[in-house]
Amino acid sequence: MIEAYYPQLIASFMGHLAADVFLYPLETALHRLHIQGTRTIIDNTDFGLEVLPIDTQYEGLQDTFESIRSLEGRLGFFKGFGALILQYALHLAILKLTKGIFIRLSEDFGHHKKNV
Repeated sequence: MIEAYYPQLIASFMGHLAADVFLYPLETALHRLHIQGTRTIIDNTDFGLEVLPIDTQYEGLQDTFESIRSLEGRLGFFKGFGALILQYALHLAILKLTKGIFIRLSEDFGHHKKNV
């Protein structure tokens, strides 16, 4: 039974991971467009003593991409990417743990039936 479902779960996991990694820069730009003009503040992670306002006025999606690339570099599109990696690492750990438990239970119940 595990041979039927586990490969599908891993394939789904890998497909979602690839899509999230590929579309992360677009998602970053869309989030920046969404929060502009909302008087949002963030913690200053460099020094931790103050908060910084987000005061941007993007003219559209292309302007957002150009601004991020020119002001922050290519890595600016991947801010917060570590949280995504952590999410997928936890997801993979749960898949592996579930597979291990299922195999163990299958062995225990399979062994019990043979002795009867």
